[in-house]
Amino acid sequence: MSKPRTLYLIDFVCYKAPAEFRVSPGVFIEHSKIIFESEPKSFEFQQKVLERTGLGEETCLPPALLIIPPDPTLEASREEAEMVIFSALDSLFLKTGLSPKDIDILVVNVSILCLIPSLSSVVINKYQMKDDVKSFNISGTGCSGSLVSISLVCDLLQVHPGYNAVVVSAEVITASYYKGKERSMLVPNCLFRMGGAAILFSNLGVWLSKELMAVAGEGLKLNLTALGPLVLPAFEKLRYLVNLIARKIASHRWRPYIPDIKQAFEHFCIHAGGRAVIDGVQDSLQLSMEQVEASRSTLHRFGNTSLLSNQLI
Repeated sequence: MSKPRTLYLIDFVCYKAPAEFRVSPGVFIEHSKIIFESEPKSFEFQQKVLERTGLGEETCLPPALLIIPPDPTLEASREEAEMVIFSALDSLFLKTGLSPKDIDILVVNVSILCLIPSLSSVVINKYQMKDDVKSFNISGTGCSGSLVSISLVCDLLQVHPGYNAVVVSAEVITASYYKGKERSMLVPNCLFRMGGAAILFSNLGVWLSKELMAVAGEGLKLNLTALGPLVLPAFEKLRYLVNLIARKIASHRWRPYIPDIKQAFEHFCIHAGGRAVIDGVQDSLQLSMEQVEASRSTLHRFGNTSLLSNQLI
């Protein structure tokens, strides 16, 4: 009776913006040169940043940021959010064959945008979901929003048998566009792009006929700490234990030993938050170029979409 309830990731979809929203690095630079005409140093900084981001020719910006001058208003942000969220949910319902009234738990998260009424309320009204659906709206949590949302859904599904849950995420970058001199705030202009995803979870056994994916995560460190004892070979665990004891006795002589996780995992999906993020994880885990190629390709094709979309792609 104390055994945790089995949870399943049933299916997911990732939002892909229309081709007319694509902005190549060349077009972005041309636009920035016009927009920042009175701030040449800000333009030059963005140009240098863009050259190092690893973004390709097919990343997308919302309509409000494609015009000159950009229109980063609250209304434009709402339009971007609804475009991404509704498109992702439409595709998810079509793909799974579920009706919106089959959803018992709804979690909507965006990186920074906070609207009234909440986006979760907008979704419920749009799809006429049932009156007792448990809804949650999460914002202001940045890249951790998807992890918080999934953790919340997992906890709720443990105490509510026979439930279906949907997590929908959107980056919504319109409101975050910055036209100023602060360099740290100019970086997101170059790196963040449109993106979103919708995921269906369930604890219903009826879904067992489908190929399922397990979802775990509160970040790389927590994942490895929790999974390491379960999946690492005995020799790696022994080396870690010996190193831990040695550091307790003479900490200044021993560096922490990082287990070789390549002994346990064949594939790696690193959050495509930027080239520096991928480089850092690659160096710390001593991964090969081939093992991080999927993440680099995601960053090149879609940019930093921050949330579930670039983690699922």
